Amino acid sequence: MEMEAKPETVEGVADVLAGALGIGARRAELTVDTELFGVMPELDSIAVLTLIVGLEEHFGVEIDAGEVTAENFGRMGPLSDFVQSLLDDSTAG
Repeated sequence: MEMEAKPETVEGVADVLAGALGIGARRAELTVDTELFGVMPELDSIAVLTLIVGLEEHFGVEIDAGEVTAENFGRMGPLSDFVQSLLDDSTAG
């Protein structure tokens, strides 16, 4: 995926992620380079589901189970780019 998420998308993803993981105090530390899967102990299977629901509700998008991959959810940057692509797709059609 060769795109760059808009700053407001990155911020929104960081807000949802911090809320889903209960790491509000560390919200400011989340950047596009922050690694998620396998690095953040808070990101267990329940937190992934909470994150998906949170992203869907916050951005008004739908995430299919097949899209929940390490490529899309492994770091903040690719996750933000993925959400941006969903937003762009929803406004294009």
